[in-house]
Amino acid sequence: MELLLETGLITAHGRKEAPGTPTLWVTTALFLAQFGLKSLRDLPGSDVMMAFSPARKRDAPTRPAKGAEPADGEAAEQPPADQAPD
Repeated sequence: MELLLETGLITAHGRKEAPGTPTLWVTTALFLAQFGLKSLRDLPGSDVMMAFSPARKRDAPTRPAKGAEPADGEAAEQPPADQAPD
């Protein structure tokens, strides 16, 4: 946000009438020019944006590290029957 504000790509546009009165931000004409857009309607939809979201990647299921304790409700991974435990 700070970088967008410093470079003039966004500007404050009042406050929302909600608890904490958060600042409302708007894009500038420089934002449109920087990204080669004629209007904000040219931006991709939220479905496209979510495909590249860091939060989506962070929330993706991952395999636990070998030897890691299982999370609550997960079964511990058992070694194959023909291998003796260490």
